[in-house]
Amino acid sequence: MKILTLEEFNTLWDNHRRETMHPLIYTPKPFKVTKRKTVSEAVREVRTTESGVPYEVILKPKVTKEVTDTNQITDLYKAAGKLLYGIEFKRVSAEGKGRFNPKTGKIMYLKSENAGMADLQGLYKGRLICVEVKRPGEKQLDSQVKFQKWVEDGGGIYFLVYGFADFQQKILSIL
Repeated sequence: MKILTLEEFNTLWDNHRRETMHPLIYTPKPFKVTKRKTVSEAVREVRTTESGVPYEVILKPKVTKEVTDTNQITDLYKAAGKLLYGIEFKRVSAEGKGRFNPKTGKIMYLKSENAGMADLQGLYKGRLICVEVKRPGEKQLDSQVKFQKWVEDGGGIYFLVYGFADFQQKILSIL
């Protein structure tokens, strides 16, 4: 099977959605793996004389940068797993949650019990498949290394993936 580019998969995914959705609710929805994140908001500064008369307005534009959109990436891998390989992956969030404490009036952070779990988990022929999504050069946390060992010691399959082509190659290696 051919390794698809993101553009090729988006076309395939769009065709699948068009065929399986009611025409009134279908809209194209391509996967994007990056998004714009605000670094600083737009600022308008008015300079005035000592008597309060404005003499200059300085406008500083909003500054954004392109960042990886991990939610879109995991959604992409879930869709590709199901459409291309028949493997249904579930997203597992290992992030903690903020909760409001009415006694103190503050937000408190609760650690997740899922620490270290892979981003995606699925079953293939009765075996657990775990996929940890990383950016190029990014390393696993200690809790993720422990979870990987637990999965592999139990007979499961654990992949670290660094991109869409890498994800496809690793899934194809077990089919």
